[in-house]
Amino acid sequence: DHPNFKRMDEILFALAFSLDEMKKNDQARDVYYRLIKNFPESKFVPNAYLSFAEHYFATGDMAAANKFYAKVTEFPPERNAVYGFALYKQAWCTYNIEDYKGSLSKFVEVIEFGKSHPEARDVANLMKQSRRELVMPYARAGTPAKALEFFSRFAVDEAQSYEMLESLAELYYDTGDWAPTVQTYHKLMSEQSDSDKLCYWQSR
Repeated sequence: DHPNFKRMDEILFALAFSLDEMKKNDQARDVYYRLIKNFPESKFVPNAYLSFAEHYFATGDMAAANKFYAKVTEFPPERNAVYGFALYKQAWCTYNIEDYKGSLSKFVEVIEFGKSHPEARDVANLMKQSRRELVMPYARAGTPAKALEFFSRFAVDEAQSYEMLESLAELYYDTGDWAPTVQTYHKLMSEQSDSDKLCYWQSR
């Protein structure tokens, strides 16, 4: 009824968001598509692309999801409130398609983004999650010998780097990858010989 309304992009975004909240996801994506098509310069377009990405992620189509998360990150973080979240979800997309080096790189990218954009939305939590979860792709793409050095580059402090190393040891143990399991626990024992966990690590 009002095609020339100056804030039509905001109206479309509010409508699509409300439809999403009501679980009318197909209708929401139709509105998000109108927003993308008719207002490509709108600040709400990254959120519209994110809606498509989240839909495909939820349905297990990681290739399509990753494509739309990448579209989100084409918009600079200065006018894109969901930039960091899209990076984080790309890390999981690439992990799920077994691109472990790519996943590791994306988790690192989230941490580096947070360091340079501390004001970004939810960035502290995204960095915390990424520090914990990058151990998973590292177990597939890295080596025990270089693990502590790598974790130290991205951990908050020395204590956290050892926590990450222990998480790596646990992952190796849980998957029955015995040689790197032993190597990683030996590294922990040699670096923290006064730890209360020494006997536990030895038993593992």
